[in-house]
Amino acid sequence: MIDGPRLVTSAELARLGSFAPRFRELAVDEAWRADVAALRRGRHGRLRTYAQRLARLYLSDFDANALTGMYRMQLLPESAWRRLLEGHTGGRLLDVGAGSGDVTAALAPCFDDVEATEVSRGMARRLARRGVRCHAIDLTDTPLEAPPFQAVSLLNVLDRCQRPRRLLQHCLQALAPGGVFIVALALPYRPFYFDGPSTPDPLERLECDAGAPTGTTPRWEDGARRFIERDLLPLGLALECFARAPYLSAGDSQRPLYELDDVVVVLTKR
Repeated sequence: MIDGPRLVTSAELARLGSFAPRFRELAVDEAWRADVAALRRGRHGRLRTYAQRLARLYLSDFDANALTGMYRMQLLPESAWRRLLEGHTGGRLLDVGAGSGDVTAALAPCFDDVEATEVSRGMARRLARRGVRCHAIDLTDTPLEAPPFQAVSLLNVLDRCQRPRRLLQHCLQALAPGGVFIVALALPYRPFYFDGPSTPDPLERLECDAGAPTGTTPRWEDGARRFIERDLLPLGLALECFARAPYLSAGDSQRPLYELDDVVVVLTKR
């Protein structure tokens, strides 16, 4: 995370190998920059920052953020989602681990109906206040008993759960054949999960960092390629396209803005 937004959406195509033709470089237009500026203006002051840090002594980050109403998130604006999802909009969307619903709100207009799952009770209540039907379950442990969805999104969840491979399987069980699967992961891959205020290592790891040189920061292109090749395509999915996107959070008294470097992948279920 850094103090200012880089908003990097480009990649070195030669390092993407055979996946390069599926890469989509998204244009950061004025509307997108205006959204980022609004996020910066939403920076939290010292009092609320202190309250969130105090809550984190007893709660997970997610529950502390829900309690204090902090850290509005942003991934892609609606226009960028529509470019990536061209030909795959409409129908019912299930957003897994939707958090406060900030990212969901930008994705939702691409579909006819939206439901969500969320482990944090505080975040589930925030989703309900936004009018999103939320299943308060951990999809890692409990498959969703519902008719299949035409789309399932799993955005920045795989690196914050105990069993990411099992979660992927349960997401695909909820997806109708031919449906679209939308996945986002921050790179480099640095996983942990929340057990109250503690952050243990996950019980499972993705394969995207296996074999990466130790002691160095992997390049985004290498991590994205390995994630698609090792963790997603073996599930019987077909790659439609992928992109690089800044995953942003409103700042606090310590920093004006927080930013992670995401890969966003769109696939279809065979």
